[in-house]
Amino acid sequence: MSHPLPRLSPLAAGFCAATRFWPSERGKSFLLRTLDRLDPPRPEAVEIGLENGLRLEVFWNDVPSRTTALFGENDADLWRFLSFLYDRAARAKAVSPRFVDAGANLGLYSLRLARRGVRCEAFEPQARMVGLLSRNAARNGLAERLTVHPVALGAAEGEVFLEAMEENSCIARVGDGTKGVPVPLRRLDGEISPERWREVVAMKVDVEGFEIDVFRGASALFSLHRPPLVFELNMVECEARNHPPKLFREVLEGFGYRHFYALDRRLYPIGNGVFVVPNIVALAPGDEGLRDAFGFDPAFRPVPRPEWPVYDIEF
Repeated sequence: MSHPLPRLSPLAAGFCAATRFWPSERGKSFLLRTLDRLDPPRPEAVEIGLENGLRLEVFWNDVPSRTTALFGENDADLWRFLSFLYDRAARAKAVSPRFVDAGANLGLYSLRLARRGVRCEAFEPQARMVGLLSRNAARNGLAERLTVHPVALGAAEGEVFLEAMEENSCIARVGDGTKGVPVPLRRLDGEISPERWREVVAMKVDVEGFEIDVFRGASALFSLHRPPLVFELNMVECEARNHPPKLFREVLEGFGYRHFYALDRRLYPIGNGVFVVPNIVALAPGDEGLRDAFGFDPAFRPVPRPEWPVYDIEF
């Protein structure tokens, strides 16, 4: 274990502290490039600090790690939605609220929720990210609340090949051949007991186009309980895997979900347009009130940017 860990240079650390207050997505790529000049990417672990005293070991040559150092998070809208759900569960005095994090990566959402008392099931097949997440859970006294599952989730049990990039761990993907590193493949309904599943308040799925397989591997669990889902709809992966966006809806409707929205600063109709990798929220009957409680704008449409065009999709 690499302790004590090096820290950022004072100039880079000060820059990161200032960018935590950056108000919008626009300009973040420029800020990341600026940080790379102040403290260039290097293949070593460094320590960064987040809110409420959370201290993380991260790999400084990994884009999600440097993004977390800069902004304190990777997706502010996703974190706001998860916080909303777990704040609501806390007000309802839910017993042992649980979170399922499929494609945990460095585990930022699981660590932050565990810090708030939520029990987390984090699934991550990349070996070096598994080690990182386990060390960070222990470093922050959260190991008892955060279970790390070092597997890929899918519709079957066996083995798959994971294609990964050391410099950008968030785009690791399950391939369709033998390129990459072999990793265990498990069904979610074989990894989580029905008792634990009934405690799940929300499930996040970000597995680079393999989401449908994850859903199919949870079929037995969805027959017992349908928590709110938030999942990534990666347009590039949809095309590569021949998974049209409407297939996601068809599969989830087969498991009992009925309400689907795109997530930005608020929820809005998917038909209004989405970016290339939007987060989609799926709600079961009885949960539709969450839409207005969180915030819903039927007229909202994302504004295209040079690097982020808006797609009109059939969902």
